[in-house]
Amino acid sequence: MSEIFGAKKISITDHSKTSGVIGTPRDLKSYCFWLDINIAGQIKDLCMRKPKEIIKYLDIGCGAGKALEELSTKLTNAGLKSRTKIVGLDRKYQGNKPSFLYTIGDFETFDPKERYHLITANNMIRYNPRKLELLTKMYDLLDVNGEASITVYKGSIVIEENGKLNPFERSDLLKELTASGIMTMKHHTGYYTLIMKKREIIPGIYFPVKLINVVGICSGQTDSIYRRV
Repeated sequence: MSEIFGAKKISITDHSKTSGVIGTPRDLKSYCFWLDINIAGQIKDLCMRKPKEIIKYLDIGCGAGKALEELSTKLTNAGLKSRTKIVGLDRKYQGNKPSFLYTIGDFETFDPKERYHLITANNMIRYNPRKLELLTKMYDLLDVNGEASITVYKGSIVIEENGKLNPFERSDLLKELTASGIMTMKHHTGYYTLIMKKREIIPGIYFPVKLINVVGICSGQTDSIYRRV
């Protein structure tokens, strides 16, 4: 799909060809696969490294919560359930009574007092045009040295830099964030996983961009076009 903006033609990936690539995970194993991380392993490691802290984990868009239920069972079996706080956020919950803290609401208005050691979001920001703003909020919700893993469709964030249009995954902005140690990217077929790490010396992410256009693609998917400012 393409859109004319000013005198330039903007090419955007047609996600109808890759729809379902970032599917709703059925269990913890598939969820870890999409996010390219070992959630239980990371939490166990955090429990060892921070023996005096309650490890807080937030999953945004947790759906029916099956992956979090399995994670809760794993942590219970490892004797770590009392050391962790699992929070699932979604607009509605369709599962049974959860063994974790479930919050019904929208991430845009989600305003917790606490900060999290680990945040995950699979196939969540695809529906919101203000994608970089959501990434900033996730970063701000991290505890110092906390980590967030987010899946994003390739080509769904475009940035105009020096008169050229670049997908976020090939942008100068990403290179700057990578060089600062805040962000890394893992490429997959049709999507990528963003890994953000909260740095004590860098209090927050500032994306020097302005949203200038939103392009609808398919099934509620929106593509965001930003300009460097």
